[in-house]
Amino acid sequence: MLRFVLFLFMIILTGYGCGYKSPPLAIESTIPPQINDLACRVTSGKIVLLWTMPGKMRHGDSVTGFRIYSGSFAKDKFCPDCPLKFQKSLDITLDSLKKLNINQKKAEFEFGTPAKERYYIFSIQVIDSKGRFGKRTRPVVLFVEDVPDNISGLSAIQKRGEIILSWEPIASSEIFYNIYRSDNKKSFKLIHQSLPGTTYYTDKDLFFETEYKYKTAACLKIEGKNIEGELSPFVNIYFRDMIPPKKPYGLFAICMNVTIVLRWEKVNDKDLAGYNIYRASDKEPVPVKVNLKPVDEPYYHDLQVETGVTYKYRISAVDRAKEPNESRKTGFYKIYCE
Repeated sequence: MLRFVLFLFMIILTGYGCGYKSPPLAIESTIPPQINDLACRVTSGKIVLLWTMPGKMRHGDSVTGFRIYSGSFAKDKFCPDCPLKFQKSLDITLDSLKKLNINQKKAEFEFGTPAKERYYIFSIQVIDSKGRFGKRTRPVVLFVEDVPDNISGLSAIQKRGEIILSWEPIASSEIFYNIYRSDNKKSFKLIHQSLPGTTYYTDKDLFFETEYKYKTAACLKIEGKNIEGELSPFVNIYFRDMIPPKKPYGLFAICMNVTIVLRWEKVNDKDLAGYNIYRASDKEPVPVKVNLKPVDEPYYHDLQVETGVTYKYRISAVDRAKEPNESRKTGFYKIYCE
């Protein structure tokens, strides 16, 4: 009996434990994340830094800005094997970024205008809402050997369904050109990169009755990187519909009860507004348009006729352009109304 009680007492003590607590777990680090894909390029005559925005931080903290470190060295003063020394630092907020795309993943910052024959170095670190700094990125190095000259003489003309751009050439066989376009509602976007030596471009991917703006910039490819000069001043052009509908065909007429009924084959154009009717007669030899507005359907009843008169008719098609385009007119159809 005594042994049983002692054994039960030992079990109870073991079950409750001694009350000693193990060491607390380490709080997860909330140091701001490190940017790991910093890159730089020369676009529109400016050095542009690019990186991926970090994701959400833990514990309610957030990214509020970045610190950019930079340095600039003449070609003969740069030592690639020596420790890189930054000369300046700049704190920027999210609002000062040149562009933050819709899904908040990519950022661009326009740093400044580069000089020829110089090395540039950059690094960046994240700043969070508590003023803490993340780790710096590995330095990125950019060597600007040359910057293309500015474009001059950019012009735009319309030829039917196309806009043709042209500009003055830059005296270098290695220069190619970037073409940018805006439809007056959006920012300029790169639409074409020309071959070296080409100083014109034909733009066909367009919508009628729209104002377009264009810019262009000269480019050089150096060590696999595109070095782009400053963007030219923009030129704008209103792209109007200058293409007429097809000419109608199959016109014929009959006279019934002092009414001349005209019929013809329908023109299948998407922007067709209707048809114009022209009439001449023995009494009025010069053809005149008899309809006040375009005729919707491929037939017309002319009530303004007399018996004993020979009439001649011809028709045309018109579109819905702001300044309507008219097709070529048909040949005359002659009819005598008894």
